[in-house]
Amino acid sequence: MKKFLLCNSGQTFIEYALVLSFFIGVFTIAIPPVRDATVVAINRVAEQMEPNFPGWNSGGGDETEEIWYTWFPPELDMSDPNVIYAADTITLSGNAKIYGNVIANGEVITRGASTIDGEINEFAEYDFYFPLPNYPQWEIDSVPHMGSIDLSTGTTHVLSGSGYYSNINVGGSTLVFDTGNEGDVQTIIVDSMDITNGTIQVTGEGKLAIMVRDSFDFSSSNWNQGGSPQNLTMYYSGSEAIKFAGNTQFCGSIYAESAGLLFTGNSQIQGNVIIGGELVVGEAGTADLNDALLYAPNAELILKGTASLTGRIVAKSITGEGNATITFKPVLLSDDFFWDMFEPQ
Repeated sequence: MKKFLLCNSGQTFIEYALVLSFFIGVFTIAIPPVRDATVVAINRVAEQMEPNFPGWNSGGGDETEEIWYTWFPPELDMSDPNVIYAADTITLSGNAKIYGNVIANGEVITRGASTIDGEINEFAEYDFYFPLPNYPQWEIDSVPHMGSIDLSTGTTHVLSGSGYYSNINVGGSTLVFDTGNEGDVQTIIVDSMDITNGTIQVTGEGKLAIMVRDSFDFSSSNWNQGGSPQNLTMYYSGSEAIKFAGNTQFCGSIYAESAGLLFTGNSQIQGNVIIGGELVVGEAGTADLNDALLYAPNAELILKGTASLTGRIVAKSITGEGNATITFKPVLLSDDFFWDMFEPQ
């Protein structure tokens, strides 16, 4: 047997694997603690795999109906008590403060009067598995082609129905999206969007989903003010960083496929922010992410001045300077975002 396991001419890797699996199975069943731990692990995996579509049929016949399962990082559950998960270091200086528990795979450094009011778990060797959600692949031919929108200053325009636009310019004006009835989703695909000093209103009982393919300017604009963040989702496919400047107020969720994020001035974002880029900066004024999940697993997060975030953070590394603050608050993740899809074989 020893000779067989180590090396024997003519044996295949499959045979080695079968023998090894046999011994692992015997070992697991024979020792109660190992057996119990294995059962617990299997159950945890099963609990994460909730059916997204009904109807898996494996009972014979030529036709097999597939079922897909959705999964999201369990650390994002409402019951998780940690404000920060960092793949690397957390560095605070000046009067920067964190209110909540932190987990970092690197060092946690506090300088000056900076403090962390919560449990600190540094060099955690945490399994930092935070993939980005599936990014929607919407084709412009999937919706009617509607040309472009260029509103005159001080005017109001109501837009109902889905569509593709080469350009939307709402500078100094108001654009109202009528989302229709409950359960409806108004889908807008646009190449470039300029809402400088403009207002976006979301009405109706449905939801609004906007995909900006190339570029946009949101400086000093108001989005869905007084509405629910669950009713507006913005997807951004461009490469330049998203910039929220001036007095921009955004109530909704944002997903930047590969770009970073800069929020400055008196800008405020209320909703989930998912960043696929490598840099997120909050600086100057009273830049504020309020009641937000900032999910930027590939990014360095830098908060300066009086920048603040209330919610939760997943980032590669975090730097807090000046009077920057991070405050823990459970945040409900939008149902619009899905991570991995599993297909039974």
